[in-house]
Amino acid sequence: MRRKNLLAPLYIEGRVQPGTTPPLNSTLIKEKFGTYGVDVLVQEPHLRIASLYSLVEDQRVTRSLAIVDYIDQEAPQVTTIHHRITAGGSIGQSFVDEGFEVVKKTEALVELPANEDFSSLYKMMRLLQPAALAFHTYLLNVRKNDDWIVYARVTEVHSPEHLGIKQLVERFGDSAYFRQEHPRSADAMRHFRGFISQHVEPVRL
Repeated sequence: MRRKNLLAPLYIEGRVQPGTTPPLNSTLIKEKFGTYGVDVLVQEPHLRIASLYSLVEDQRVTRSLAIVDYIDQEAPQVTTIHHRITAGGSIGQSFVDEGFEVVKKTEALVELPANEDFSSLYKMMRLLQPAALAFHTYLLNVRKNDDWIVYARVTEVHSPEHLGIKQLVERFGDSAYFRQEHPRSADAMRHFRGFISQHVEPVRL
């Protein structure tokens, strides 16, 4: 049986609205759900996969799954912060705490239709039934003293109880930048599906 195309026809060119810096995801989770934590599922030299969660009756509930491909983690300006991140620290907050500006340059913004292939992720998010998920891939750029560093490419898949596609469009999109299916979206989707098959299924909740 053929699989359905999992890419909804929504792509937004990479840019943040002029003059705005959206709040960190960690801040949004804590403000909305009252708690925030990071559970690192995979940590490799060039890859980190983490559950960004809040607590519900002392149980961890994934609000965003973050897949991080490090790009310039060895730049001298960020090595100390990178060690903190690989030890389990929040990426954005670790940079902000050291006085860096953090900017997200969107590459792909997609709504994933409900699909049984994501059942393990739904369990991590404590969703009672399959649901559409908002999927956001961006370059994480950091700056301090006029030195810009492309630290990582990040793909975040958000629980619908946390962020939906309309909210992401409001934060990162511009109606002039809507496009149909884009190669970057396809690349990000392949990466995500590879992660699901390799890493999520063995997770024991």
